[in-house]
Amino acid sequence: MDHHAIHDSFAKAQYVDASSSACAEIVYRVINKLLYGEIPQKTASLMYAALAADTGGFRYVNTTPYTYKIAAKLIERGANHAQICHNLFECKSKAALAAEAYAMSNIQYFCSGKITYVKITLADKAEHGFEDDDTYDVINTMRRIDGVKVAIFARERESGTYKISTRSTCDVDVAKICAIFGGGGHAGAAGCTVMVDELDDAVKRIINECNFE
Repeated sequence: MDHHAIHDSFAKAQYVDASSSACAEIVYRVINKLLYGEIPQKTASLMYAALAADTGGFRYVNTTPYTYKIAAKLIERGANHAQICHNLFECKSKAALAAEAYAMSNIQYFCSGKITYVKITLADKAEHGFEDDDTYDVINTMRRIDGVKVAIFARERESGTYKISTRSTCDVDVAKICAIFGGGGHAGAAGCTVMVDELDDAVKRIINECNFE
């Protein structure tokens, strides 16, 4: 199951709907039919969390009226929406806050502030006491800066690669740009993976592809 327009076709059976705001919407359709609408509370809570996470707390442009209808159904089935959203968006560990603080102190701006870029290496993580999972919300913090249209975040992995995450708040389709490097995602949120020695050229290409004056 997938809701990305650009994806790998590796399974015999696929359910792909790029119009869905979250994969949880697709999962909901299947489970709701299988269980005749009698979704257990725990399952409803998990699907609500997935739905909220993929839509940024129902704030992203991919959120649709159907998204809210599913959310309402899941709440009716016992999902504690307030607690779930608190855990997802309002509660952060000290390590996660340290990662964001490091990122903001090392951020770079391009194209008159329209693009932000941060790189975090393995050495950075070791020195400042945070793990890869702690950097989850860094890209969104970069995106929230006033005037920013595209955010680019690269984090080094043990495999000798960099995972590049991108976010767009304008008409720049970052999924198409990330596809150049074998990645994909949504028009407003996408990613790709490059080798360590390819990072600088990849970031330059992404910046150029945004085509800002």
